[in-house]
Amino acid sequence: MKLLLAMLAVLSGAAFGAERGRDLFETGATPGRDVVATLRGDAVEIPARLMACANCHGVHAEGRTEAGVSAPPLTGNLPLDVLERVVRDGIGKDGKPLHPAMPSYRFTRDEIADLHAHLLRLNGHSPANGVTPDEIRIGLATGPDTRLSSAVERVIRAAFEDVNAHGGIFRRKILLVSGPRHADLKGATLASVASLANDWNASDQPVIGPLSAAAEGSNVFTLLPAETEQWSSLCRYLARDARNSVQVLPEDQQRFIGSVPACRALLRETGAAKTILFAGREADLERVIRANPGRQIAALHIAVARTVSRLPEEARNRLLIACPALPADQADPAAIDAAAAGSPEFPALRAMALGAARVLIEALKRAGRDLTQDRLQAALETLNGFETGLIPPVTFGPGTRSGVRGAYLVRAAADRFILLSSWMTAEE
Repeated sequence: MKLLLAMLAVLSGAAFGAERGRDLFETGATPGRDVVATLRGDAVEIPARLMACANCHGVHAEGRTEAGVSAPPLTGNLPLDVLERVVRDGIGKDGKPLHPAMPSYRFTRDEIADLHAHLLRLNGHSPANGVTPDEIRIGLATGPDTRLSSAVERVIRAAFEDVNAHGGIFRRKILLVSGPRHADLKGATLASVASLANDWNASDQPVIGPLSAAAEGSNVFTLLPAETEQWSSLCRYLARDARNSVQVLPEDQQRFIGSVPACRALLRETGAAKTILFAGREADLERVIRANPGRQIAALHIAVARTVSRLPEEARNRLLIACPALPADQADPAAIDAAAAGSPEFPALRAMALGAARVLIEALKRAGRDLTQDRLQAALETLNGFETGLIPPVTFGPGTRSGVRGAYLVRAAADRFILLSSWMTAEE
């Protein structure tokens, strides 16, 4: 038992030492002491936090080149006394002075031992999936519908190409890698964006703006309001007319719609309601419209997107649609139309995809050059009221994964959507 406790104490001490070494390596700081450093031939002491090892050698000690100066990869394979000469005296393992840009740190021997423990722990570390010195590879899980995935993919590729044409992000180009499922992409990409596949649970990487209302998980940052939130916004809009009442079709959806307080307040148990809340299959939409002449039909955009452009004008005029993003012609039509090569299909979906791409691009900028999935996720959590120009301001946080909650209310004309309201939140 004493031997076991002794071994545990040693292991625990090594673990804490490596953590302290990580702080020294990444920040140049250590609790309770102001570490200083000097440059060769200069007696002026500079706070080590301004010249942390990771600034030049990379957060994973992988080495990199900045302004023509190459900082080599580091490992823990150096003997402790050799590492001490490197760090404190600027003398390499070959006994020669290091590059003049290499600072000499006033670390104690214990601090150098901690730094050594951290470098040992980094041995064998591979960079974040999908990240190289020149590229950031982002996945798009396309799902089975080729028409939808083609429209979304054109938008995202165009957004990335625009960033790349302006120098990329920290001089890395963003490349889009597509595949049918998240499971096919996660080993080769840093994150996924605007995915259409539903297997997001197969991925432990950040998933930004999946185009599915059902998506959820600690790694999923959604820009699409849940269906209940869209129904709530729609019914709040209908409630502006005190004479309004609603009926749910098909009837087997009444319990689901009735679970939304704003809709339950408008439900009429008997008699003809002024508005029908259509929660059925898109294939049944035209039949429901024909069977209810003169009555308003309200539906979510996801349920009518393919059919609405084929409806006659009289039917379109009776159709009220809750849309989770601004109609393309109300938001950034030039960007969306250029990205879609003039395709008129799925304008709301393309707006959401471009919004997701812009959220990802902003988070990549905030995550910094030493990019990992954890740092990308932390950067996403800093977004507060971020404007994409296509969807309402986006806010995430450590416990917040739904960036927007509500809908826009629109009607459909022959070739565009007509905005009826500003953003309607799901709740008062």
